[in-house]
Amino acid sequence: MDLEKKLYTKSSKELTLRVETSRNPEDYKKYEEIRYSIWGDSNDNLASNRNLFSENIFTRGSSIFIGAYIDGKMVGFSYGYFGFDDLRGFSDTENIHFYSQYNGVVDGYRNDGIGYSMKIYQREIVENMGVGRILCTFDPLVSVNAHMNVSKLKSFILDYEENPYPGFAGNFNSLNIPSDRLLSLWVFDREREIPGYLDIDSVVIKVPEDYYEILESDADIALDWRLRTRELFKEYMKKRRFKIIDFIVSDTDKYYVLSKNSLC
Repeated sequence: MDLEKKLYTKSSKELTLRVETSRNPEDYKKYEEIRYSIWGDSNDNLASNRNLFSENIFTRGSSIFIGAYIDGKMVGFSYGYFGFDDLRGFSDTENIHFYSQYNGVVDGYRNDGIGYSMKIYQREIVENMGVGRILCTFDPLVSVNAHMNVSKLKSFILDYEENPYPGFAGNFNSLNIPSDRLLSLWVFDREREIPGYLDIDSVVIKVPEDYYEILESDADIALDWRLRTRELFKEYMKKRRFKIIDFIVSDTDKYYVLSKNSLC
């Protein structure tokens, strides 16, 4: 297993991705520091250094920590852990998944492909350990996350979750706006089919150009986006059993495509 990988960002910066294997608890302090610098919520935090060390699959747990470095500086990290779907536990390998909890890049290094590179590297590590699925959640109003999960990774969108993280604030969330999420499943050996056209039963759900900008500038408009799109997702995904089949970024709009006839 290759525990370090060197590649280049979209702007040709040399990027090093490294899986954490340290047995010194103090080496895990940097993961909480960078989590806070990215998300900025003091009421949400990772476990203590000692507990993070104990969580690591290379010590005695089931978690994987990946750091992204440019010129020796940590500019991003990915963190997740192995789990299972139901009480069959680990007795059936098809019941095992990896849950990707955090995947973030510090300000000043975003939009350079680092987040996507960490996801691909995470997949390589997880697949090498014999597991073929990664679960995660993402905010349906954030187009960059929708584009990566739906369009690039071709993940299956399993569900729309209403406010699964109450009290979540910081840079990308607000205490006054529900933290709705889409539950995404990335299956390594089976890509979601994208038909390339809209049939008569297709619908689209538009999202804002930049939700984070709206969240920062006008909380009332951000809340309106959340509540209006929530009702649409609930109507089509939960009541009518439509599936998300694509996410489109055009010159004028960003929107999900849902279809009732999808095999996704």
